[in-house]
Amino acid sequence: MNQGNNYYPVMLKLENTKCLLIGGGKVAQRKLEKLLESGASVTIISPDVTSGIEKLFNEGKIRWIADTYKSCYLEGVWLVICATDDNSVNGEVFKDATRRGIFVNVVDDPQHCTFLIPAVLNKRDLQVAVCSGGAAPVVSVKVRNKIEEIISDDLVEAVSVLKQMRSSIKKLPSEKKRLFWKKVDEYLENKFSSIESPHQLFQSFLNNVNEN
Repeated sequence: MNQGNNYYPVMLKLENTKCLLIGGGKVAQRKLEKLLESGASVTIISPDVTSGIEKLFNEGKIRWIADTYKSCYLEGVWLVICATDDNSVNGEVFKDATRRGIFVNVVDDPQHCTFLIPAVLNKRDLQVAVCSGGAAPVVSVKVRNKIEEIISDDLVEAVSVLKQMRSSIKKLPSEKKRLFWKKVDEYLENKFSSIESPHQLFQSFLNNVNEN
């Protein structure tokens, strides 16, 4: 067993999921923006917020309760992020959330987190997350940036093409499916940083295995 970072890596679908964000500063705003990108339904708890957060509230994109944290605000919440600089509040949120079985992240305090937020690279259908277990976020960002350097636009396109072909691929018999993925794997291995015309190429792979 890995004695270091023993978190279970997972991608969460948060669309229309009730999430609570405690804090109204710049850090909270960055966390809010990422939650909204995922389609989450977010409520902010903070007496004061940044102009950016207030703008999102005025646009009807979030709910804002101008109050200090109270445990009653956890009712019906699935995930909570605490972005305050008050250790007593952070500890209280962690205790209340874990008691209710709610996923909780206290920013920059991995000891008070049941999930961590990794450094993420998003390129259309391709998403890469890098995590250091909270030990060295700067290293996670560095690794993410290095990965971005080797991912060409054509590789990103290849992912999108394979997504479109997924239903056809799933219909292949096991042996033909194995052959198809072998061809794709061999091509990616040889052309990892300079894939050309992935749509036509993968379609030809699919046609070829179907003919045999």
